[in-house]
Amino acid sequence: MKIGLKGIDGLEDEEKNSVKQVMIADLSKLERGIVLELADVHIKIYNEEGNRKKYSVHLRVSISEKVFEANAHDWDLRKALHMVVDKLANELEKRFHLSDKHKHNKDKKYGSTLGYQEETQ
Repeated sequence: MKIGLKGIDGLEDEEKNSVKQVMIADLSKLERGIVLELADVHIKIYNEEGNRKKYSVHLRVSISEKVFEANAHDWDLRKALHMVVDKLANELEKRFHLSDKHKHNKDKKYGSTLGYQEETQ
């Protein structure tokens, strides 16, 4: 997977390293269920002259000729990065049903006796 980072020129070295670490770690977790071809991360900084900076993170991922996008913003860069990956994970879950929670267990639904042990007297 190729990760493109844009807008990190205005960040300090520590923040740049943090962005790289979080994106590699979080996007590799997404790759467990699907193959990510390309990921673009755009970071915008607001309120640079003030006491605190506000970060806006936009994430775009390409998967088999389909593009998925998510965005998040926060006063803490790491929190914004985690939030945007979580939003993208939710979007991918809706589209591809990656987890097992959407698979119905027919035994429970229809009351089958598979796995049921009868009592013997």
